Amino acid sequence: MLNRFRRLGGLWGKDRRGTAALEFGLVAFPLLLIVFGGAELAMVLNQYLTLTNATIVGAEQFAFSAGVDATPYADAVSAIEEAAPTLTPLGITLVVNGAVCTDTSSTTCATALSGGTGYVTVTVTYSCAAINLVFNLLPDCRLTAKETERVQ
Repeated sequence: MLNRFRRLGGLWGKDRRGTAALEFGLVAFPLLLIVFGGAELAMVLNQYLTLTNATIVGAEQFAFSAGVDATPYADAVSAIEEAAPTLTPLGITLVVNGAVCTDTSSTTCATALSGGTGYVTVTVTYSCAAINLVFNLLPDCRLTAKETERVQ
């Protein structure tokens, strides 16, 4: 009986069939996790750059339209949405000298902008949790960009 096990053990020790499949099975999941995680990270970075650029465009539009434009709030929001058409919905907050602008008819913002002094701050948020390639690696992903410009 012992000789029989020795012969089987000897055969198993020399037989290398299936080794590559076993190694691939051990390495496949971590490798796929790295590949898809890297792809998801690249997409989030692309969205962050787009969001940051849109925030800068909106802040410049808002600051430079002081006293010149009749609808600075609407133009700033429109500039932000046009600069980031793939990022919807966006949470946009416009502030002039500490006063939050809520809509196009905000007299507080219009008054502050008409003076031509102070600062505008534009904050834009975007939820990037909807990115799902295979795994949802970033379930609570939220991007925020903030830009401050001097009113001119």
